[in-house]
Amino acid sequence: MSETSTRSVLFGLYTREVLGIRKLGVSALYPAITRAEASAEQGELDAQWGRWWASVVEPELAPARGPLGLLPGTSHTVALPLTGAEVLYDALAAIADEAEEWTRAADDSLRGFAMKRPHGMEVTLLVNGFAEEFGRPVHPFRLDVEIVPTTERGIWWIGQHTVAVSADLRSDPDAYVAALRPIVAMLA
Repeated sequence: MSETSTRSVLFGLYTREVLGIRKLGVSALYPAITRAEASAEQGELDAQWGRWWASVVEPELAPARGPLGLLPGTSHTVALPLTGAEVLYDALAAIADEAEEWTRAADDSLRGFAMKRPHGMEVTLLVNGFAEEFGRPVHPFRLDVEIVPTTERGIWWIGQHTVAVSADLRSDPDAYVAALRPIVAMLA
């Protein structure tokens, strides 16, 4: 199990919100983000963003189907397919500066949050508790946790092996373990 907050996921969530992408159940981001006007090609934008998002969250499960090109103006690498993502490329290029600025600020904030957060053994104890409950070692499993700044406390699946957890939920060790419990039970 890994816990992180990656810039590419933050960038993706920002673009989802600004572009009005109708995918993911993740709460609105904090601080609030102004949504752009709906695109005339919103359905195609949603589809292209969804394919790109899968490659951002779990690239080994959603490899690119062809050559990639880099989106200019981003300090972290935003790679998009050279064909089949033209609508998304244009939409991201139009908001790249704001997305990069928000991503940098969110990343800085979450780094500060991580330094203050209690680093207990709660997740290890949770997994060990299942081993005792099952009377056997837990099955090996993968769970990647992305800490994100949202307006609501919660946990959401964003990939096959990846959940997004609000920074607020992660700051409360007991609530965090309670939220992870059914997920770990399902995987272990």
